[in-house]
Amino acid sequence: MENDTIAFTTKGGVAVVLRTFITGRQKRYITDAFLEDVQLTQAGDKQNFSVAASKANVATDRALESLIVSVNGKTDNVVAAVLDLPAADSDEIIAKVNEITADKKKDETTPKT
Repeated sequence: MENDTIAFTTKGGVAVVLRTFITGRQKRYITDAFLEDVQLTQAGDKQNFSVAASKANVATDRALESLIVSVNGKTDNVVAAVLDLPAADSDEIIAKVNEITADKKKDETTPKT
């Protein structure tokens, strides 16, 4: 299946090309960032789990890696390229990636008023 792309320019002038959707395999790869080191504990009848907060950064990096085709025309090391940008540009790109990777089921099941 061909994955279409969209191009946009951040307010700071950074040209970015993104894939328009993630595949099931990419979604699993991103989600696995949280599941790889889950710590499960049990105290009596109560079960607890913990996930390192740094796993959110790993998941974000995986989403960037999965969706970004190029940054200012460069296709190599796109995650590093985004993270080395001024924070405003980096945040804008991450927000766009989050829009694409967001679970759409919630929107589809919400009753329209």
